[in-house]
Amino acid sequence: MKQVFFKLKLSGNGCVNFDDSAKQKDLLRKLGLINGMVPDNIKLAKKVIHDTGKKDEKGNPIYDYKIKISADCLRHHTFEHEVDVVTPAVQMLDTMYCNYLLSNVGITRGYMFASSRDAGKTLKRKSPLTIVDAIQTNGAKSQMFEVGTTSGPRTDTSLFSTEKVGEIEYSTHGVIDLKTLSFISADEKFDRMGLFTEWIDNGLIDKVMKSHYGEDAQYETGFFVSNAKYLTNTFAECGVRIGDDVVTKLVRYILRSLLGIDIRRNNAWARTVSLEVKIVNNPLEDTFDDESGWINVNEGDIDSLVIKCDDFYHKATEEEVKELVEINELYIQNSNDKKAAKEKKKEENRQKKAAKKAEAEAAAKAEAEASEAGE
Repeated sequence: MKQVFFKLKLSGNGCVNFDDSAKQKDLLRKLGLINGMVPDNIKLAKKVIHDTGKKDEKGNPIYDYKIKISADCLRHHTFEHEVDVVTPAVQMLDTMYCNYLLSNVGITRGYMFASSRDAGKTLKRKSPLTIVDAIQTNGAKSQMFEVGTTSGPRTDTSLFSTEKVGEIEYSTHGVIDLKTLSFISADEKFDRMGLFTEWIDNGLIDKVMKSHYGEDAQYETGFFVSNAKYLTNTFAECGVRIGDDVVTKLVRYILRSLLGIDIRRNNAWARTVSLEVKIVNNPLEDTFDDESGWINVNEGDIDSLVIKCDDFYHKATEEEVKELVEINELYIQNSNDKKAAKEKKKEENRQKKAAKKAEAEAAAKAEAEASEAGE
């Protein structure tokens, strides 16, 4: 298995995801979707605007729109019940830091903890979950100028307009990439370091993995090499390779989270009503457009799902590790050479500036002495 495709349908009432209303308002007016006076204090839902292929009496194209829920909004609400907010404070203790990074939400949602003082301390992981905007599928039309009022004393902004819509349906789709899901790099050379190597050496990875996924959790630490045939240069990379039992738990977790999406606002909501999945063994044959292989799933179906990953990585041999060591030494030597050359250049420039300054001072002194002698 290489990937898991999914299709998601949502239904709700009202608008749950709003846009930069000032810019959208100007665009809608320019395209002829709204006319007349539009209040400045207005909230407009995110939209997909498209050309209908028709022309008006003057020959101008006629545009229409569909309301959407952005991918970022969907991703947030997919994981919102697991984590409210992640702050740099999680980095204070290694145990707490590693515990979050190797948790269900850390591995599947992805993360970015940047270090401004030491780039080598930056940890990041790309999410194995890809999801696109959820686009409206029914014919509901919104009312953009429903007027409301704020509480408190009346001011220029007491009156406002909000876009409203009745019953609405959406659809979206995405993919869970099993190769990304099944490996976490601990190597800074590949610009995707997600864990610190010392956590492997001191046993913290073992402790946290067993805490999250059980004493019998399948995973390996060490050096691994990608089996991708399209790569001409493959080098051993330090990291954690996750076994099929843990990958299965993580895929189930993602699918349950997608099935549980429930977006709520003060006067609007949208939630998942159906989820279809398709196991991808051959990306060239198993496509989204191919109707075969799709299964409508519920909680019970998800619990019975078993994932068997392709062999995306293999444990590095002694020769491959030796090659990596040689590359590391060469990389360090080149880095030191570049650093030394840079320092030498800086010193040469400093000396040139000092020489020019001394030359200018000597010329000024000579000129002053000549002036005094002439007097």
